[in-house]
Amino acid sequence: MVFVVLTTYFFLYTQVNSKKENESKKIWVPPKPKPTLPFGLGPAPEPIKIEDFEATNYKEYEVKLLKEGVQAVLMSGGISFMMSMKFSPMPLLIQSVMIPITMSENLVLRKYLFGITKNAEGNNLYNESFTAPTAADVAALNAAAAAAAATTDGNSIN
Repeated sequence: MVFVVLTTYFFLYTQVNSKKENESKKIWVPPKPKPTLPFGLGPAPEPIKIEDFEATNYKEYEVKLLKEGVQAVLMSGGISFMMSMKFSPMPLLIQSVMIPITMSENLVLRKYLFGITKNAEGNNLYNESFTAPTAADVAALNAAAAAAAATTDGNSIN
């Protein structure tokens, strides 16, 4: 299964590199949300700053996403292999199901194999913008993150 997934990632890498228009269009991508504890436990999430946005182009960003995906596959496959050598083959069975599921969540795969260009909210797939972020954009993102955190902390449920 790892071989099939890595072959798919290589195919996606060739697709990304074959698109010449990906190199010229500059985009700004917001940072990934930092993991937080559920139910409002732990510190409040840090607000997003303008400096946190990544100025890049499509090719560089998509190659970065593919590298993250390959690294995740190799790490989970390697750990499962080592565990199966020491204990039982059950981790390999579990990873043979989990690795394709994890790969299906990769945004580059969704774009190039499935043709999906919008996310569930109707925004661009990578939440990218084509202009530099402004203070108003950052304030709107921080307000949305605060509202989402307020609904998960349990205080808003009566």
